[in-house]
Amino acid sequence: MEFLRKYKSLLIMLLALIFAGAGFYLDRTLSKQANALTQEINARQEKLKGYYSNVETAPSQNKVIRLTREKITLEGDYESVSSRYALVPVLTLPEGEIFPALYYKETMYLVLDDLRRQSANKAIALSSLGIVETGLPSAEQVPGLLVLLDTVKRLSEEVFRSKISSLDSVQIGTPSVSPFYIEIPLAITVSGSSSRLAYFFENLGSSQTIFVLENMAMVRGGGGGGGQVAAAGPGGPGMPPGGPGPVMQAAPVISAVGSGDNFQASLSLKRILWGQDLVEKIKLVTVSVPTNQGLGGPGMPPGGPGMPPGGPPSGLPQPPKGLQRPTSLE
Repeated sequence: MEFLRKYKSLLIMLLALIFAGAGFYLDRTLSKQANALTQEINARQEKLKGYYSNVETAPSQNKVIRLTREKITLEGDYESVSSRYALVPVLTLPEGEIFPALYYKETMYLVLDDLRRQSANKAIALSSLGIVETGLPSAEQVPGLLVLLDTVKRLSEEVFRSKISSLDSVQIGTPSVSPFYIEIPLAITVSGSSSRLAYFFENLGSSQTIFVLENMAMVRGGGGGGGQVAAAGPGGPGMPPGGPGPVMQAAPVISAVGSGDNFQASLSLKRILWGQDLVEKIKLVTVSVPTNQGLGGPGMPPGGPGMPPGGPPSGLPQPPKGLQRPTSLE
């Protein structure tokens, strides 16, 4: 108390200076904000005056209504597309999994056995799915391998839905990770009638899984010779000019024209997965592959099952650069 009595006047002066400084700071800040608002109001008033003096430049009521409707439509389309693809489940590693490698092996065998059972029931051949079934991956590799397994599963489901003759081979390239999405390049070979292949392309475009078709070539089944090869439009054989759907965008297509209705098609496409949570879980690493294995997988000849040692038949495009053994992640 003696201290307060002794320095009472000094403390009062100090408090007065603090309040004065705070008031001065607030006054300057509020003045700046008020001046900015005043300038904005004046600018808008001048713009309105210009509309009154020149009515032709002012937006009409019909234009305002039309733009409002377009805005609402675009917002609705965005929400529809976002919800459509955001709800697609993807195979991921559960939180707190103690043995990631064993979980992946169990999931892989369950998925592959189910696909092979479906292929037998539907009489659709699955020659090579591009998944290495031997060895145990490291824990860091498991999230990326689960995404690749999910990609093969989704692709096979579209094959079953389209009822084509066979999925001859699948090659998975090196995935690329962006801040909000993942791109997985694929090179696949399928066989079937022209109508069933066209139905397969349409299903890829309408699928909830985003597949983007980049290039395609077709030859008659049973050999690459004897048929005139002609260029087709971006929609592909049996497709309207606009293509199979809004998601699958096709590059220039080569189709075989000739007698018979059995064709083999080689496609280069990408699967797009989006979602920041999924991207953060994926750590791309390298999976080692035995040197005695070709692109067809364990026990398969180079080039995949049903392929000659030199690669795919004449007339089918070679896999694009960057497509390697379907187990390499970087």
